[in-house]
Amino acid sequence: MYLALSKSTPVTGGVPLLLDDMKVHGGVGTGGLSGAFFGIEGRIPMGLRVAAEYDTEDFNWAASYSLIPSVKLKVSSMKGDIYYGAAFASPF
Repeated sequence: MYLALSKSTPVTGGVPLLLDDMKVHGGVGTGGLSGAFFGIEGRIPMGLRVAAEYDTEDFNWAASYSLIPSVKLKVSSMKGDIYYGAAFASPF
């Protein structure tokens, strides 16, 4: 069981991090996710989305980019392993 909170924070001009829209997450869990965890994600210029998190044991990261609205490329690292792929979405 866990409890998590998320907050979207608009980023205004003059912020040196170059994030367009930022979200922060945090929480605490029991069992397999015992302890505190937190993360941050945002969009940097040219539409690249980046994220980083700490899950009580490991630091993980991800980056994704939408080539066109229906195709997204993603690369991530979880527990030191690298994953990559593409997703296609289409309305029915």
